[in-house]
Amino acid sequence: MKRSILIVGALFALAATSVAQDTIPEVASDSFWRNDILFNALTTVHEYDLSRIRKKAESFRSLPIELEIQFHETRRGNYPFFTRFTDDNYMCFSAWGGEQALWHREEYADVYQFFFVERKVPAMRTILEAKPYQRIRISAVVRDVFRSMPYIEVTKAELLDDSVTEATIAAAAKAERPRDGRHGDGARRVRARDAWESVEAHKGTDAL
Repeated sequence: MKRSILIVGALFALAATSVAQDTIPEVASDSFWRNDILFNALTTVHEYDLSRIRKKAESFRSLPIELEIQFHETRRGNYPFFTRFTDDNYMCFSAWGGEQALWHREEYADVYQFFFVERKVPAMRTILEAKPYQRIRISAVVRDVFRSMPYIEVTKAELLDDSVTEATIAAAAKAERPRDGRHGDGARRVRARDAWESVEAHKGTDAL
């Protein structure tokens, strides 16, 4: 009798173990996180234009992003609200988006002033090495949004070779101006072609 009870008990325990292994696979948590939309949105890095980020700043809050910028200058921060970006811990700098055509007056004037990089990370040294108009690929996060303006923290930075100079911008701007009384779509196409040719011809040079 006792032997029968022991055999039945052993079979029951074996069955329970098998059911538990079938219903709770070891990779259940991994599968959940891999398929979770919110998790993917918060951890997947996408490349965007600065102009898009500025237009929909709240949509990018706390999300990892990549973008190309054109360096302008370092600057002292002046903040109307409490922020983590203190001058003791962060360096502030301004830049244009990589998509901006700086030979257009309105684009040149529209430089964005709220980029920040922590003083103790390698990205700060990269930013300090940049020259005006230097193209930089950055990894960043929109940490704060104030009056629809994103406060962008740069976590990684890489200097790119494909940059322009002030002479290049001046040459392209000159090519954009109407010449010989030409107007209309045809003239605009000619000026656009000349502007691009000027950019390519003077790229990486310091003089016309």
